[in-house]
Amino acid sequence: MINGDLTEQQPGIQPGLQPASRVGSKGNGVILSHFRDDHLHEEDLVMKQSRFYSPKYEETFRRSLEDREAFWSEVAETVSWTKRWEKVVDDSNQPFTKWFVGGELNACYNAVDRHVEAGRKDKVALIHASPVTNTTRKVTYGELQDQVSRLAGGLAALGVSKGDRVLIYMPLIPETIIAMLATVRLGAVHSVVFGGENTWEVLLFLYCRYYPTGW
Repeated sequence: MINGDLTEQQPGIQPGLQPASRVGSKGNGVILSHFRDDHLHEEDLVMKQSRFYSPKYEETFRRSLEDREAFWSEVAETVSWTKRWEKVVDDSNQPFTKWFVGGELNACYNAVDRHVEAGRKDKVALIHASPVTNTTRKVTYGELQDQVSRLAGGLAALGVSKGDRVLIYMPLIPETIIAMLATVRLGAVHSVVFGGENTWEVLLFLYCRYYPTGW
């Protein structure tokens, strides 16, 4: 294949089209998409030949398309809102669709606090397996809430508030997630950069005011 084009025409396939994506091996794969001259249809996205196929999933999937306002309204009820939405979806200015118009929630509260309040503080929230040190570390919801709250307090003391941009320049460790959660706890926006990038070039590009670099 050269630049996504077929070098040879295969039976039933128009020149220039890529073959259908497949998963599995030894002929067990399922076609995830079909060749069409127009846009994809929902039938192209349902894997009916896979051993993982579920009629319940297909039913749910179709309902999310055919009755999306009722469906996503029910889904939204599973998280906590500080202010309930006024409209599930607003398509009046396509393609700039807006979801849950007027609603407000805090992602940190939903990811951490509500689980602690529900009595799951001793349940494991994070599992970090390090191939470098060959160790596994587990963080419970209670521990996560404590560390996130402490860091959020530290960031607030530095002046971080709602709407600020915080660049997180850290490796793949639990503290990175803690920094992300602490940032959104305050209503600030985080930008996560892998620790191998050039710090100052990224900072100059984003004009961030604060950046946790690990501890």
